[in-house]
Amino acid sequence: MAQDTTPTKILLLDRGECSFVTKVRNAQRAGASLVVVIDSKVENVTNVIMGDDGTGSGIRIPSMLIGKSDGQILKDFAKLKQGATLSAEFTVKVSEDAADVEFWYSSNNPRALDFLKEFDQYAHKLDGYVKFTPRFVTWACPSCEKNFIEEECFSDGKYCAPNHVRTEFMNIEGKNILMEDLR
Repeated sequence: MAQDTTPTKILLLDRGECSFVTKVRNAQRAGASLVVVIDSKVENVTNVIMGDDGTGSGIRIPSMLIGKSDGQILKDFAKLKQGATLSAEFTVKVSEDAADVEFWYSSNNPRALDFLKEFDQYAHKLDGYVKFTPRFVTWACPSCEKNFIEEECFSDGKYCAPNHVRTEFMNIEGKNILMEDLR
């Protein structure tokens, strides 16, 4: 059997200008197999969640966020136009007998709530195989405008509702979303 020698398209993208979901969707449409998003500032990227804006259900390629300095190393190497191998491993934590699965969501995400409702009828079948832990997503915005922090956040901008935009059709304060998450 012939081995596929087609190179995998790994796309390096800078963070900013649009959401993570939009970046990855556009990369997928362009034929990428993996997206590496390079942070735009020096920070601990393990504290950054590449959140779904609610439109990511059709995305089928993996993506990751790396730090700015590591990203610069990859960019500099890519400019040399030499062949290279980049290994990316996406793993699920496995405890002794069961897989640990964390589900990050917010009560303002109808798809997440639908998933939980439907998952409930199957959860008992996975008992012993999967340790399912729901978690609530929040983000910090200490540098946001005072008015925004007062209406949308707790603890002076330390906890804010994720992906929350108030419109004339959805006029719920972020504080109320967080309270619902905690209820």
